Amino acid sequence: MDEHWITQIKVRGLAGIISWGLTILEPFGAFGANLLYVLQPTFGILGWGAPIQDIAQALETPGGIEALQQQLQED
Repeated sequence: MDEHWITQIKVRGLAGIISWGLTILEPFGAFGANLLYVLQPTFGILGWGAPIQDIAQALETPGGIEALQQQLQED
């Protein structure tokens, strides 16, 4: 998992919003992950390829979203 984008989100004060978005995505599991994999090339052009891939992988992994949210909440 690329820690750089998590650090950037924290620095910009967006950790709460991203955590909220992850909570919304979590129930979609594998479907949401596949959707993100399809959208990843588009987000990659915008420089968000790594975060999208990490979120998709977290959706596929049991406890992955909780682990990602913990990283966002750590100081």
